[in-house]
Amino acid sequence: MAYRVESSRCIGRFIALALLLGVAPPLWAQAEMVASFPEDGAMLEQAPEELTIRLDEPLRLTLFAVSGPAGMVKLTETSEGSLEERHYAIPEGRFEPGEYRIVWRGTAASGTASAGGYRFEIME
Repeated sequence: MAYRVESSRCIGRFIALALLLGVAPPLWAQAEMVASFPEDGAMLEQAPEELTIRLDEPLRLTLFAVSGPAGMVKLTETSEGSLEERHYAIPEGRFEPGEYRIVWRGTAASGTASAGGYRFEIME
């Protein structure tokens, strides 16, 4: 009889653990970038007028930074602070030829932090 009780407890613990592991991944999942403009790795003949990212869940961006051959690019407008799936930034001036890197960081409504980035190049 004691064997059955202990066996039932083990099975119950196993089921509880399986349920916990089956439900938990969405709780710690981070937002991912699903699209960008320019696309990651793009080689452009013309400089873009706007930079955008689209995420798989709404985030409140705390950082949207662009660096290039001359250092950090000043942005005149960004969507930092708003809880959205699509975010944008508009550069102050024209991009010079060279490689550019966009870095973003944000927080979901659940409090989960996410970050990412991408690169593109403007041809001479």
